[in-house]
Amino acid sequence: MNLPEELVNLRYPSKYHDLVAISRVAWALSDLKLAGLLISPRRSIYKISDTEKLLLNKYGLNITRELVHSQPAYIEHQKKFQEKSTTDEEVLEEQTFELAE
Repeated sequence: MNLPEELVNLRYPSKYHDLVAISRVAWALSDLKLAGLLISPRRSIYKISDTEKLLLNKYGLNITRELVHSQPAYIEHQKKFQEKSTTDEEVLEEQTFELAE
């Protein structure tokens, strides 16, 4: 990607000290996949979906996070994630109450 050496080696100040560039790429790939814009036939292999081809033709390289997050597949994933989180919280509350008794 021809990033300057200082960006390649830039790390987050967290306890894990992850590399910023690699982490950002991983998050972008994940979001694109969740939005149905990338297909991953196997680990570390990505293919542009038909939807992504349409977006590339329309927006070129100006595909933003907001555009990715507005895709129906991404929105559906977020809804399912929220529902699961709510269910998990309810179970934890029940378990906590049972343990307290």
